[in-house]
Amino acid sequence: MLPNFRKIVACCAVAFCASSFSAYASVELVDLGTLDGQWSEAYSINDSDQIVGLSENAKGQIHTFLYSKGRMDDLYPLMGLPSEPLGINNAGQLAGGTLARNGFMYPAIYDRHNGTLVIAGSLGGHNSDGLAGVATAINNKGQTVGFSYLPTGEWHAFIYHKGLMQDLGCLPGETAPCYAYALDVNDRGEVVGGTGSDHGFIYTNQRMLLLEPEGSDGGRAYNINNTGQVAGYYYRDNIGRGFLYSDGQFVDIAGDGSPYTVAFGVNDRMQVVGSTWVLDANACRECFSPHAFVYQDGKLILLESLLPRNSGWRFTYAFAINNSGRIVGQGIFNNQVRAFMLKLNMNN
Repeated sequence: MLPNFRKIVACCAVAFCASSFSAYASVELVDLGTLDGQWSEAYSINDSDQIVGLSENAKGQIHTFLYSKGRMDDLYPLMGLPSEPLGINNAGQLAGGTLARNGFMYPAIYDRHNGTLVIAGSLGGHNSDGLAGVATAINNKGQTVGFSYLPTGEWHAFIYHKGLMQDLGCLPGETAPCYAYALDVNDRGEVVGGTGSDHGFIYTNQRMLLLEPEGSDGGRAYNINNTGQVAGYYYRDNIGRGFLYSDGQFVDIAGDGSPYTVAFGVNDRMQVVGSTWVLDANACRECFSPHAFVYQDGKLILLESLLPRNSGWRFTYAFAINNSGRIVGQGIFNNQVRAFMLKLNMNN
């Protein structure tokens, strides 16, 4: 069982008109705050606007949080890795990791309604730091995905459901040792992710398949919606482009003049969010910094352009968008790193 939640007072909501993009009548910004520490970032949001992410606490420790109805709760001992996402489904079940009694970190699922924490187990191995694996996403059926170590030292993507963990294997043509990690799963049980050889994949019909535009040098598939559309990125000749994959076709997503764009999330309405690197003339002549965007109907718009210029915010990463158009990610407000939720209110 998890310890009793503690209440964090950390919510500020501000509404703005959004005349810069005709699809949106207005936007509402919510600063999610922190667990009394210096920073936070949000990774996933369900259709009830429940948000999961990471935050520093008052002791400088990194803990997983759940934000719901204006309240941020510390979910320790549910844990996440800063380099990989956390997931939450519409039932309020969360995917992450936890430390077991043997000191190893295992994939775990926390059910906030009954307070249970289920350790999913592993594929039999762990690394020298005691990491056996971690869960990164969970669908509305409770199917959970992530990665886990094998006794041989490789790490493979898995799907876990009702006590059984399935090794998803490797891309065709890759021979052992090979590596893969799952980043998302939709309600049809289709899984997307990446490999140690730096390629994106989709796992469908019991097969792992390459998911990149033809001629690309590498990439990653981050998110898949319930109709099988995928958000990710690929690169060629050191230029990175986000993509939306739908019905066998790839649509490029890139900011004007940007050398690097990543699509992190897509909802069932084909709204895509991510980050594009923009020239930052204040830093140096050739410096680029990430700026979060939303992409819809062939148009890419930077999130901060929806706010007044004096808002004090710069949105760096947009990691997820739910079916109501609520976007979560990481931003910088008055030089402080903050998790945010941006609500896009559509025109009638």
